[in-house]
Amino acid sequence: MMGHPNEELVSRGYDAFAKGDIDALRSLLDPDVVWHQPGRSVLAGDHRGADAVLGFFATTMQLTAGSFRAEPHDVIAGDQHVVGLHLARGERQGRTFADRQVLVVHVRDGKIAEVWDIPVTVARGPKACLTNLSLPGSRESGSTRRASHVRDLDRIRLTSRVFT
Repeated sequence: MMGHPNEELVSRGYDAFAKGDIDALRSLLDPDVVWHQPGRSVLAGDHRGADAVLGFFATTMQLTAGSFRAEPHDVIAGDQHVVGLHLARGERQGRTFADRQVLVVHVRDGKIAEVWDIPVTVARGPKACLTNLSLPGSRESGSTRRASHVRDLDRIRLTSRVFT
């Protein structure tokens, strides 16, 4: 039985990412795609446009010395939105991480138009995950880190309201 076309779209995205197939990834993205990444690292923020999203992926691989993997668990699709569940694994700054993540994907005209990446670790509180590991030389105080996590949780709550 064939899945929903949007399920196939996001599944092809997971496959292309795993293979490092930049051309295939680019073909799935709307040129004006926006990827929302929570956290306080160099990866955090709103990455606007296909080049910026692909640059975000490249930076992820650089920071993890190529060890980052997104292992899909399930993809659930409707006519406008897709939810991708995966396990993110990798190593950064000598620390190994494994984090369950949720991607909420908005599809427009058969392309990935917007993505909200919701790391479960960030949603649970101030735990170490790829998006929250401090940058080398960071001088963040404990209160700054806590404030950052509060902003992350507020962003997640806002995102969840968008889809209810």
